[in-house]
Amino acid sequence: MKDIIKEVSVYCKEILTSGKCASLPFHNLTHTEEVVDGVKKICEEEGITGNDYEILIISAWFHDTGLIQKYAGHEEVSISFAKEFLQVKGYPQDDINQIVACIAATKLPQNPTISIAEVLCDADLFHVSKTFFMLAHLISFTVNYFFAKSGKPNLVSLLPTLNGTM
Repeated sequence: MKDIIKEVSVYCKEILTSGKCASLPFHNLTHTEEVVDGVKKICEEEGITGNDYEILIISAWFHDTGLIQKYAGHEEVSISFAKEFLQVKGYPQDDINQIVACIAATKLPQNPTISIAEVLCDADLFHVSKTFFMLAHLISFTVNYFFAKSGKPNLVSLLPTLNGTM
């Protein structure tokens, strides 16, 4: 179980840190990691384990990968990425079908068709309930904007620019 989750996380991190996904202020690697953590927390509270847990974690990793190609309808692209990757790995088709249903359920307005998909939907929107959600993302977007403008690779190298010493 853990091997496929590890492989999926590596693959999805690659997608989410490249191309268009890397520059998105919301649906990026940080958001996906928050959704994965949210799924883990909900599963723990609800006693969801085994195969359902694995399906939910895999679904969480893949759910926004389609944004690398398009915004509207990205869920369909995410589903294609998940199906292709998992079929190559020899993952059971019944489980792939449940992953497809979970990812499809995250399209707004959310419409889960299987009970475990409700967990992913809740985890996907959990971040909006956090205190200072918008402020945190505004700060993140602003910092990323200054990184891009300065040509500096990280915050430490940007500090002299912000202090006006460069």
